Amino acid sequence: MRKKNQLQFIVIVLFILGIASFGYLIVKETLHTGVKTAEILNIKTILADRQALLKRMQHARERTPDMEAHLEELQLMIPGNPQQEQILTGLQRSAEEASLVFGSVQFGEHIREDGYAAIPMKLSFQGEYKSFLKLLNRLMHGERLYRIDEINLGSVDGSLSIEITASVFYKEKVKE
Repeated sequence: MRKKNQLQFIVIVLFILGIASFGYLIVKETLHTGVKTAEILNIKTILADRQALLKRMQHARERTPDMEAHLEELQLMIPGNPQQEQILTGLQRSAEEASLVFGSVQFGEHIREDGYAAIPMKLSFQGEYKSFLKLLNRLMHGERLYRIDEINLGSVDGSLSIEITASVFYKEKVKE
């Protein structure tokens, strides 16, 4: 009977050890599955980011011919030197063609940027609103690239007073 009890005790201990080992393996695999799930989620996030980047790159590739044409157009609008005299005569001609009185131009200090320079300007004109719109159209679609920073409209003696703060650009010479 004593041997039977010992045998039962050993069987029970082995059974408990088996269950404990089985429980340990289940917990270990559950934790391992959680880590792998997190890794999979991280990989899915990276994959989604890469797919979005790929779409943007494909879209950029599709737009390349248009962007290259636009770049060529802009490069033609940015000469290799300041040409301030030509800016002045161009503004006078544009004002005259738009039926505006060209008041003055004040050139600021040239601002060096990456590969080009900007020439800040303050311009003043007088005339009618419709003529002002014609001038803006000529500046926007002219031979030279202008950036309009500010426009102030007022009235002087029944005429529209126009003050424009703008910049015009030229390519900066690369020093070797």
